[in-house]
Amino acid sequence: MIFGSYNRKRKADPEYEAKLGREMMERPERFIQSILFDSQDRKISGFKFKTDEAFNPDFRAYTDALVGDTDIKVIHLMRRNLVDQYISHWMVLNQTGVTLIHSEDQRPKMQPFKADIDHAIEYCREVVAREKQSIELYGGHRSIKVVYENLVEKDEHRAETLNFLGVPIRPLETGIKKIIKDSRALVLNFDDLVDGLRRAGLAGRLS
Repeated sequence: MIFGSYNRKRKADPEYEAKLGREMMERPERFIQSILFDSQDRKISGFKFKTDEAFNPDFRAYTDALVGDTDIKVIHLMRRNLVDQYISHWMVLNQTGVTLIHSEDQRPKMQPFKADIDHAIEYCREVVAREKQSIELYGGHRSIKVVYENLVEKDEHRAETLNFLGVPIRPLETGIKKIIKDSRALVLNFDDLVDGLRRAGLAGRLS
């Protein structure tokens, strides 16, 4: 998602949106520097580059460009609660297709499901492995590990992140709503799922 003047132009002009799409795919380094890092009078600018993309050959040009520019600061954003992450991802892929909402009336309807515990274990282990690989990938950059839940809940973690970025400390705001309010209510075998993940050595990432 692109913000600011680029987003306004994209919405107003389909041809401009197509041009951005071509530039994104054909000239990744130029797209990063001229579009994504155009702060538009803000103190800083940035974007999200998921680990799924970083290790996907289709995005190799972006990975190479980012790894090669050690002036870029990297925030390794991860979830403390892998149960919630797994359930959220499962819901997107298998029921809703919705990754973000801005109002309560946009929240999709969700039906409880029985989790495949072996699949959940494999998924969570892969997440942990990719986290480690990502830290190694950007080893030459200034970086910080940020736990999503801590960023939301704890003032000191927000302050640490803002200090790392070099911007004044202030309350963080978002117009995005949390889609899933109660993960337990969506998994018919929730206790078995948690027990299976704990037995698989993931006890430290379950809350």
